[in-house]
Amino acid sequence: MRFYCHTRRLERYSLAASESPDPQARLTVSWIRRRDSHILTVDRYTFIADERFQAFLVEATDTWTLQIKYVQARDAGQYECQVSTEPKMSHFITLNVVVELNMTSALANYATEAGVDLS
Repeated sequence: MRFYCHTRRLERYSLAASESPDPQARLTVSWIRRRDSHILTVDRYTFIADERFQAFLVEATDTWTLQIKYVQARDAGQYECQVSTEPKMSHFITLNVVVELNMTSALANYATEAGVDLS
């Protein structure tokens, strides 16, 4: 799963823009999981022990991407991309995770535990 946060042309909102010939390099992008306010990443630095989370920048489009590998039901919820403009700018994304239940497997397990013959 990938979430995208476009930062092109946001340098005009950065106080640091006047101090750098490359103002885009001065913008900091943080990805935050809203349910527990956990800062997942800041730029390319990851602040969560879960290695499924990674952020990277596509420089050609000034797009920061948060990637979550092997999405699980517990990953559902709202995520925030926060850009260090003045004032701060945020983009919110909601991840809905649909878990498919394998009824055949579930019934077979139930029948085995209960001693029921399904044939």
